[in-house]
Amino acid sequence: PGPLQRRLEPGRDLELHFPTRNPEEQNGAVLVTYQSPVPGFKGEGISGSPESLRYTSAIRVLCHMLREPLFDDLRTKQQLGYVVSSYYDLAFSCREPERNGGAAAGAPDTFLPCTTPVDYIVVNVLSRKASPPEVKDRIDEFMAKFRDTLVNMPESEINDHRDALSKKLLKPIQKLASESSVHFGKIRRYAPEVLRSSDDGGGERDGRDLPWDSVKVLARAIGSLERQDLLEVWDSVVAGEGRSRVVSCVYGNTFPLKENELRGTRVLGVNGRQPMVLTSLDALLKKRGTLVPFYPDKRYKERGFVNNMISRLGGRRTAGMVAVAAIGIGGAVGLSIMLRGEREKGAKK
Repeated sequence: PGPLQRRLEPGRDLELHFPTRNPEEQNGAVLVTYQSPVPGFKGEGISGSPESLRYTSAIRVLCHMLREPLFDDLRTKQQLGYVVSSYYDLAFSCREPERNGGAAAGAPDTFLPCTTPVDYIVVNVLSRKASPPEVKDRIDEFMAKFRDTLVNMPESEINDHRDALSKKLLKPIQKLASESSVHFGKIRRYAPEVLRSSDDGGGERDGRDLPWDSVKVLARAIGSLERQDLLEVWDSVVAGEGRSRVVSCVYGNTFPLKENELRGTRVLGVNGRQPMVLTSLDALLKKRGTLVPFYPDKRYKERGFVNNMISRLGGRRTAGMVAVAAIGIGGAVGLSIMLRGEREKGAKK
């Protein structure tokens, strides 16, 4: 049916540490990926919760705000690495339509959603000036300070970010092929659940019920965000005790991987828990076996103060050398090193 995203337990970071496959490579790379705990916005009438629209719109604005100050701090001032970037990322978790076995006695079964969008905040650094763990710590320091930036940011600057992003989303698509791809993506992802729901007692629905105007709805929601919305979503996705985060590290020959130095020396997470450190493909596959797909109806049992969900292991390939840990339907897990020119992230759905 399509790609499958997975979640980690909130409240415990996952760290992946692997050497580069190129023995001549001097650079190391760090990819920090924060996953939203709330399924992304699909469209009016088919998103399961109003929080989906609020989270997706807030995450996009936060990524828009992050880009320049993060580059200015880590790249210009600290000169940490040649590549320093942050961006919004969007993935989809798909499954075959299935009957809802949990329906109340006598109630008609309903088809569960077939495709779930998953929102991410991503930070990527390529460096040979510091080891990947040190780069990761520098990123953490910046992200911790950025909350104060949000608190003290002038209202006019918040408005500028909202307006700029809204205008960018509403800018007409210039190429027919690009527009066709956007529309076909919506048909492929959402037509099964929209059209089948009418066969399941949900009333008459047709192609007009697909979320053709989701970008316009998202732009309006972005324009109505308040500072408090941004802070609440930031605390949930990035700074909260229940965040879901993957840190992917690739080591070049300037700072080679020394596994014995990783054990027992890692900085504690936001809630005081040690991160889970994986340094082999076997360990990664074993961890994958404990994860559940990212579906709106999938939850872990509560553990202590954390209401656990599960998060995707994954990475986004960007400019420079990037560690990618992708957990897919067939169990394919890869680490890749790529050289790619930077391009704009977070394109229209």
